[in-house]
Parts: sequence; structure tokens; C-alpha cells
Amino acid sequence: SERSAEIMERLLNEIQRTQSRYAILDLTGVEVVDTNVADYLVRVVRAVELLGTKCIITGVRPAVAQTLVNIQATFQGIVTCATLRDGLKRCMTER
Repeated sequence: SERSAEIMERLLNEIQRTQSRYAILDLTGVEVVDTNVADYLVRVVRAVELLGTKCIITGVRPAVAQTLVNIQATFQGIVTCATLRDGLKRCMTER
């Protein structure tokens, strides 16, 4: 939880410093999630959105998607893209 708090703090500070319109959370390297990780992801997305930045999650593996559904993680309203490339394209084409 300490590491999670540090990651969120650094992300939010960088968003504020750069006035980013988008933040992409790429989960390509994530092989396993549990309820704590799912909850953390949702909290990060909501915190990013409170700064006025749109958050996109990319690279969700099939096993991770299945786990998130099984634990009934609430990702309603959160934008997801299959790959980082897709997420970047979405950022560049959205207005």
C-alpha cells in the first residue's frame, strides 16, 4: 500500500505539473490482480479525473480481465483500449 500511495502521488503531481489532458495506465506487464489491485486502479482513475484529466487503461490481459469480472470490480465509465498504441491513437483523435 505504501508503494501504491507513492505511485498515485507521483502520477497526480506529474499531471498537475504538465497539465496533461490524458493519462494512460498500461497494464501490459500485469499478470495477476486481486481485489486490492482492482480497487487501487479504480481509485487512481477517479483521482486523475478529479484533476480534469481523462484516464485510459490499456493492455489488459485476458486472465486479468477474467479476474476483474469474477471479483466484480467496478470499471463502469472507465475507458479501456486493447493496446497502448490504441490508447495513444484515442488520445490523439479525441477532442
